[in-house]
Amino acid sequence: MRTLVVGMFVIGLLWAGSQSSEGSQLLGQFSDSQYYPGSTPKPATYASVFLEIDTGSPSVYYLLGKEVLWTAPGSVVFDSGNEPDWNGFVTALTNGTDEPLAWHIKAGGMLLPSNRTESQRFGTTPDFLGVTIDSIRLDVTSLDYLSHLSADITVSVYGTPEPGTVLLFGLGALGLIRRRR
Repeated sequence: MRTLVVGMFVIGLLWAGSQSSEGSQLLGQFSDSQYYPGSTPKPATYASVFLEIDTGSPSVYYLLGKEVLWTAPGSVVFDSGNEPDWNGFVTALTNGTDEPLAWHIKAGGMLLPSNRTESQRFGTTPDFLGVTIDSIRLDVTSLDYLSHLSADITVSVYGTPEPGTVLLFGLGALGLIRRRR
């Protein structure tokens, strides 16, 4: 038993070290769609598809992708180098509070929001507490803003679990071995 636990501890340390040096892994993902059957109030030449997180404080929310103009399906990756609201958005995703996380499609003077909490979107409780988020990828897999307003999206969060979490599990296992002696 002791050999097994020590082996798991060593493997955990090696894994934690490799995660921080090899880069990001997929931490969570959700897919969603919106559809408005009527036409937009004004003709549109593009659409906006963007993410919003609301911190619950009055007028404190963060947006990713608000400036991206979509004319066809595609993908965009958000990170600290290309989004002014990145730090606020990621802080809200990792602060231990289950905030509302929305995505919107906007075209021709019409805005369709889709509101749910972080845990409803990603299944994490309450959020990505204890991880470092490196990037968020928005895939718009279908988009129509000419005959009606609709979009299908997938949002993927990439990052690195904190190596300290793995270390704590290993130390706890070693503590159990010592206690049984």
